[in-house]
Amino acid sequence: MPESVAIGVDIGGTKVAIAAVNRDGNVIAEHTLPTLPERGVEDLLTRICAGVQSVMESAGLPVAGIGVGCPGAVDYVNGVSLFAANLGEAWHNINLRRELRDRLHLPEMPVWAENDVNAGGFGQMLFGAAKGCDNFVYLMIGTGLGGCAVIDGRMLRGTSFSALEVGHITLNPNGRSGDFGLRGTAEMVVSGKGLLAGWAEYRLHYPDSPLTRTMDVDTAKILRAAHEGDLLALHIMDDAGEALGIALAWSVTILNPSMVLIGGGLGIAAGDLLLDRAKKIIKQRILPQTYELLGFAYTTELMSAVGAAALVWYELDRNS
Repeated sequence: MPESVAIGVDIGGTKVAIAAVNRDGNVIAEHTLPTLPERGVEDLLTRICAGVQSVMESAGLPVAGIGVGCPGAVDYVNGVSLFAANLGEAWHNINLRRELRDRLHLPEMPVWAENDVNAGGFGQMLFGAAKGCDNFVYLMIGTGLGGCAVIDGRMLRGTSFSALEVGHITLNPNGRSGDFGLRGTAEMVVSGKGLLAGWAEYRLHYPDSPLTRTMDVDTAKILRAAHEGDLLALHIMDDAGEALGIALAWSVTILNPSMVLIGGGLGIAAGDLLLDRAKKIIKQRILPQTYELLGFAYTTELMSAVGAAALVWYELDRNS
C-alpha cells in the first residue's frame, strides 16, 4: 500500500498554512496564503480550497483525510466553525466539512474541523513534546491566551466546545476590561495584549523607566527591558507569571495532568520570565502529591498545519 498523507489547514488571522503530512509528522508539501478576511467568506474559502488542491497535487500521494484548525469556537462533531472574531463578522456558522467536500468535489473525503489551539495540542501529542503522554494541559500564549487539555488520551471540548478557555478566567472582577464584557481575565495579564495593558496601567508609576519615556512600546521591548532589569517591565512580567500560575493551578487541580506544556510565540519568548514565577504560584496552590508528579515543558516547534493534519491521523487511528 502506498504511503498516504493527511492534509492540514491552519486558518489564522493573517495567513493560512496548508501542508501534506505523513504519519511520522513529516511535511511532504506545503503552501501558505494571506487570509485577507476583509475580502469575504466566499473569497477565503475559494482560495483555501485552491491551496489544498495545489498541496494534494504536489504531494502526489493518496489523501487519508483533511483536518482544519480554526480560531474561535468550532463544533467539532459537525465540522462547523461557529464564530471567529478575527475572521470578520460574516464568518459565522461556516460548515467547513461541507464546504471543503463540495468545493474540492470529494464528497466522501473524511474532513474534521477543530479549534486551532486544540489542533496544536493534537500536533504535540502525536509529533511533539507530549508524544506518549495521555494527560497534559497546553497553554498557548500569544496575542491572546488559549488552552486545551488531553485527559486519558482524549481531547476535552465541553458542551459549547470551549473547554479550557483559561484566558477568560476572571482573576480580578474589578480588573482590566476584556473580551465578552468580562473584567480582570487572565488573558488581560498574560498575553501580548495583557503585557501592553500592564504597561499602560503602570507606566506613570515608573518615571525613570525607558519604557515610560516613549509611546512606541511592543511586547519585544517589554521583554528586552525585563531582561535588562527594568523595574516597570519586571512588574508587568511578575503580574503575568502570577496570572499564569493561578490559571494553571486551577487547571492542574481539576484535571490532574502529568505535564504542562507552554507554547505560542510569547510563551516561548518569555518563558524564562514567566515560568519560574508560575511554578511558585502553582506549588503554593495545589496538593503536594499533585505537584510532585507534574512536569513542565515547552512545545516542540511544528508548522501550524501539522497540528491540523495530526487531527486526521488521531481520528483514523481512534476509529480503526
